[in-house]
Amino acid sequence: RVARLLAKGRNFTEEDKLLLRDVELEILRRVIPEYREAVERGQIEVSTSPFYHPILPLLCDSDVYQRTHPGARRPREVFRRPEDASLQLERAIALHERMFGSRPTGLWPSEGSVSDEMVPLVAGAGFTWMATDEEILARSLGRGLGRDEHGHCVEPETLYAPYRVGRETTVSCGFRDHTLSDLIGFTYSGWDAQVAADDFVARLVEGGRRYRERTGGEDATIFVILDGENAWEHYAGQGRPFLRALYGRLASHSELASVTMSEACASPEAVLSPISAGSWINGDFYIWIGHDDDRRAWSQLADARRALDHAAPRLTPDQHATAFEELLIAEGSDWYWWYGDDHSSEHDLAFDEL
Repeated sequence: RVARLLAKGRNFTEEDKLLLRDVELEILRRVIPEYREAVERGQIEVSTSPFYHPILPLLCDSDVYQRTHPGARRPREVFRRPEDASLQLERAIALHERMFGSRPTGLWPSEGSVSDEMVPLVAGAGFTWMATDEEILARSLGRGLGRDEHGHCVEPETLYAPYRVGRETTVSCGFRDHTLSDLIGFTYSGWDAQVAADDFVARLVEGGRRYRERTGGEDATIFVILDGENAWEHYAGQGRPFLRALYGRLASHSELASVTMSEACASPEAVLSPISAGSWINGDFYIWIGHDDDRRAWSQLADARRALDHAAPRLTPDQHATAFEELLIAEGSDWYWWYGDDHSSEHDLAFDEL
């Protein structure tokens, strides 16, 4: 059907457009079942994120920003709604169960955002692992992990292992190798696919060897984490040539084994408590609460949240549910991403209006 449209080349009819839409929908409807089948045969693991993509630590307490920016200006009213953070997790779990037929065991907190206050909520929701950036690990330990002139981590024994976070939880945490992850996210798109795959595998092997040398022969667990959608539009073939080259090398390499996050985080030996509050972007929350526009938005959100509480006795269940849903949506991180002077797009006015 598509081949016939390509052969036609021009003068498309409304019927042609509907035909193409039918083909697109057929393909899209196969996506979730494909992932579900891969999960069922143990080939992949699918994690989830808080439902409307909020920054959980800021929902728990917007003053958490003060830990990395002491003395910074605050919103007019502090936002503290850990119950909303829990609900965002519950919503995510429910959708995951509906899509994949099982509860998720792993959480990628929105933007890798973590704090001590959100860890018990993650544990209480039944997650066994979560993940964030190596900068959070470094700040939690109170020291830099360091890189040599080739970008290799000089403390692989510290970075390349899972940690149990919170002394009274069973949640494990993996910390992504920032350099390796960003090579895929921002650099390799400009390289030949085969050369990029070779370079990445060589870096994995070198990191594993250094880890074994410093631990008496133990195996490293190297966490590579990046936004699932952002990189591939910049690659030739939407990343397929690179991924095929990389997966082929990983599958056949004698020193490397690919594991799921649950497998990687199954037996943490070290405990990390407290965990530094921050995200995978500069190890803090500046983007979402560091500007006057951000703080105004948090104040307005607090006003609206309180107003709904006060109005609740006078609302029907449907009215309350509709209003509360809008508040949960307004807690999403992307509104705050676009406020302030560090990010802008042609849709800024639409974001403000929404």
